Amino acid sequence: MTHSLTTHHPFGPCEGDLPILAVRGGMPLQEALTQACEYLKSVSAGAAELVENSLPHLRALARNVEHVSEIARALVEASVAGLAADAA
Repeated sequence: MTHSLTTHHPFGPCEGDLPILAVRGGMPLQEALTQACEYLKSVSAGAAELVENSLPHLRALARNVEHVSEIARALVEASVAGLAADAA
């Protein structure tokens, strides 16, 4: 079985729209998804804090960020589990 790998992917525009960061190519896909899930956990925690502490007129936006990050995390977790099942 072949292992899926990431490709080089620049992101983070700065002045002149030049990317300032990049995902390294050749990283095992399962490892990249696991790291993405960890970042999404941080986003969810921050969004939950915003929901609790934001002004009433901004709570709906904060809840939206919270829910969207939870959906993204669930998709990543399901993808990691699928890759692990394929590898077994």
